[in-house]
Amino acid sequence: MPAFVALTKQEDLETTYRGSFAEWAAGLSLEQYLEREDAIAARDFSVRRTTWALVESSEILASCETYERPCLYKQGENAVVVGKAYSVASVFVPEQHRRKGYASSMMAQLRDHLQSLSGVVVSNLYSDVGPDFYGRLGWKLFPHVELTLPARIGPEPHVRWLMLKDLKDTAARDFEAMTMKMLNNAPAGTIALPPSFSNYDWHVARTLHYAKAFAVPAPTNFGALHKSGDFIVWAHDFGTAKQLNVLRLQATSAAGASELLKAAAVEAHGSDLTKVVIWNPSETVSEAASHIQDSKEHEMTKSLPSLWAKDDIKVANWCYSERFCWV
Repeated sequence: MPAFVALTKQEDLETTYRGSFAEWAAGLSLEQYLEREDAIAARDFSVRRTTWALVESSEILASCETYERPCLYKQGENAVVVGKAYSVASVFVPEQHRRKGYASSMMAQLRDHLQSLSGVVVSNLYSDVGPDFYGRLGWKLFPHVELTLPARIGPEPHVRWLMLKDLKDTAARDFEAMTMKMLNNAPAGTIALPPSFSNYDWHVARTLHYAKAFAVPAPTNFGALHKSGDFIVWAHDFGTAKQLNVLRLQATSAAGASELLKAAAVEAHGSDLTKVVIWNPSETVSEAASHIQDSKEHEMTKSLPSLWAKDDIKVANWCYSERFCWV
């Protein structure tokens, strides 16, 4: 009978990395891929990472990772509480063990484990196998719109560029703003997974590793701030996708949204990337993007955002479902 366990030995963790290399390397060599995993593991965000596996006779039949992170939950009409969320990543089954139910068994046991933990509100993941597989296990599909803009050279946008060190204050202010907006405007049952500096730092670590691996200049701008207070945070994907991934975009003004989108397009062009990608843009951002030539908005077919909630939690809405939620 396979056992559901947390992997702690480095050799077991490396076995999972080597197994998933062919599918998730995104242009890296095996050595570079293993170095990427070591680089990610060294970041503060990964302190709360656990690698789970279904194991039988010391053989890993399936594996996945969870990252513990904060969750905001609108409890009733007058309170926003901070609980725990677990982001699920890297669900993988070796080729020789597929179509035997191991992934389903592992995810069901992970779900039951999360159900047993104190303080847990939700778990999120991003499905590349459609909505049905994870839906049957309790992770329900949520809105999934992707906006893309072409990278382009243009006039210098009217923004202040944000470096990595600036993102600490950006994340702290955003946490407070999210909490207040949920308290004042969101219906009961709304949840959010607010970004933290360690979350942004984790994404930047991936960027810098790929920049080194592909011998491209390491970027120094990881976002921009408009005079209105609107802001954007991004990470560069120098792998096979070659795109600028917008992690967070807060824009309440048309002018702010327009200038921040320009900033992202200019940054993408300057980094030799082909496009800017934004998940679940707000109406203000979508309207600003509609005035940009060759911008496109469509439903996502991969990385579908899905959410599981603990039995006593009734989720009515997942707000701020942006790229920073992905791991």
